[in-house]
Amino acid sequence: TGGRPVKVVHLYPQKTKRYRVLQQFPLSEYCLSIMEKYGDEVNENQALPIVESNATVNESLHKMLELSGLFNDQVVVYEGRGKELIESPEPRWKELTFHTSRHNFGTNMAARGIDVFKIMRALGHSQLSTTQIYMEIIEDDFYSEVLGRFGR
Repeated sequence: TGGRPVKVVHLYPQKTKRYRVLQQFPLSEYCLSIMEKYGDEVNENQALPIVESNATVNESLHKMLELSGLFNDQVVVYEGRGKELIESPEPRWKELTFHTSRHNFGTNMAARGIDVFKIMRALGHSQLSTTQIYMEIIEDDFYSEVLGRFGR
């Protein structure tokens, strides 16, 4: 990292009682600066606040995004009501959740050539098939790599 040693946050997700894998995430300089700035707001044994529920976290995320003015472009959202499909335009930020960031994280790691088993570990999955759901093939990268390896 050049400066200080790498700091890692260790999490045991509460999602599954049967299989709880320790998840470890390296913290960027930017994350560390935020934690240092607000570090007095949590106790010394807990670097991050306890999350009540996904709904609470997503509600906070939506408030922050709305206030920031980010992702205000309109997207069309489709909702099924019986046999009827209803279209409604909404700002993009309403569709963003912390769970969608997992998909983005997996996709970005794959696009940067990170080994799928390392991605699996970072996402805290016990099954490779679960990790593959979170990763999207980036079409242009896929075609470029195939053509690059087998000639044009």
